[in-house]
Amino acid sequence: MKKLVLVTVSFALFFGLSALPAQELDPRDVPKITVHELKKKLDKAEKVIVLDMRVGGDYTKSKFRIKGDVRMPLQAVGMRAKELPMGYELVTYCT
Repeated sequence: MKKLVLVTVSFALFFGLSALPAQELDPRDVPKITVHELKKKLDKAEKVIVLDMRVGGDYTKSKFRIKGDVRMPLQAVGMRAKELPMGYELVTYCT
């Protein structure tokens, strides 16, 4: 069984990552959010955008969806970043 991983990052951090050399990125420095914390934020209608970053079979074969999420695989983020509103917390997830 695959484990759902939720990671929350600020808009600036998320889109600034590509400009940093890979060796400077430490996954321990990326803020995390639990499923329960995300649910609370969504229930309160906080300014949160949930990005489903799964690709291929990970997406098509899964029955799991978060209501209102935006499907945006990592490879498409650079081209589609302008679709995302400013001032929102981004929560990315994949399996």
